Amino acid sequence: MMRGATWLHYPTPWETQEYWPAAAIQAKISGRAVLSCTVRRPGPPKSCRLLSETPAGAGFGPAALRMTPIFRISPVMRDKKVADIDILVPVIFNYKDLKKTR
Repeated sequence: MMRGATWLHYPTPWETQEYWPAAAIQAKISGRAVLSCTVRRPGPPKSCRLLSETPAGAGFGPAALRMTPIFRISPVMRDKKVADIDILVPVIFNYKDLKKTR
């Protein structure tokens, strides 16, 4: 039997504000990044890489990669053992949330 990875802690808007690209704040735009990460044990994922960023070139991809140390994810379990697999990690940067935390 296999159990999927689950979030133990997804960064709050307050936690993400220091990672926001400065140009995106000035332009008042929201964005999104999708990472592929390996989860080997409870805690932050390892070996993350950027798969996509919207809008392209706005800096949300590198920002999401810098945030990975604050992610906490429970690993995938297969037959009561941790299965090293890559998971997709969507990271949303919503400008409306940023304004509420400032």
